[in-house]
Parts: sequence; C-alpha cells; structure tokens
Amino acid sequence: MKVYMQKTISLPEDVYGKLKRLKRENETFADLISRLIQTPSPETSSNPLEKFFGAFEDQDDAWGKIEERLYASRLKPRDTGPAQNSKQNAMG
Repeated sequence: MKVYMQKTISLPEDVYGKLKRLKRENETFADLISRLIQTPSPETSSNPLEKFFGAFEDQDDAWGKIEERLYASRLKPRDTGPAQNSKQNAMG
C-alpha cells in the first residue's frame, strides 16, 4: 500500500498540459510521474546511441539529403587501387 503525502508543486501551464496529455485513463498524476521517472531516458540508458534517436525527427529535408548522399556514394564505382588500374591498362 502506498502512503501519500500531500505536496504542492508549481508547474508552468505548458508543462501541466504535456503531463495531462501523457496521463493515461484512470492514472493519477502521482502514478504518471512515477512512471515517467522509471522510464529509461537517454541520459540514464546503457545504450549510448539512444540519445540520438529521433535527432532528425523535425528535419525531414536534412535527413533526406543525407540519405541521398549515402546512396549516391554507394553507387559510385570504386577505385580498387593499382591492380584495377593495371587491368584497365591491359584491356585498353
């Protein structure tokens, strides 16, 4: 059984609105806050890459350009060095 102590905290309206949207049906604000502080965050995660998840979420254009460059570079013929050049010289 949980023992509740009454505490008053002040929140800006926008923070209260965000918490209210995150609150599940039949969940108290105390339960919501407890759930949120138990959920792993990028700062407390053991996976260092998690802090980058969603990094391009609001930048679809930037991510699209990066993808184009990646795929374009994969399609370019590769110079394999002197062996490749000598084959081309022998053929040509």
